[in-house]
Amino acid sequence: MKKEFYVPKYTNTNDEFFQQYGVIDWKSDLIARKGENIAIEFARPEVDFKLIIEGFTAGGDLIYDVKSISVN
Repeated sequence: MKKEFYVPKYTNTNDEFFQQYGVIDWKSDLIARKGENIAIEFARPEVDFKLIIEGFTAGGDLIYDVKSISVN
């Protein structure tokens, strides 16, 4: 069964809660074969954010990386 994630609508993206836990988008079922890349697009946020990358390799190894993005 394919899982879905609801991206909430926030009234304030500058408060502490959003800064710590806010979600701006969710992409599922992205697959890159050997030598391929994945490109994602989303609206430019008005605040700095962290891009969290999670998934599994074809061999079952966990992929987890966090990238801090500055919009200045």
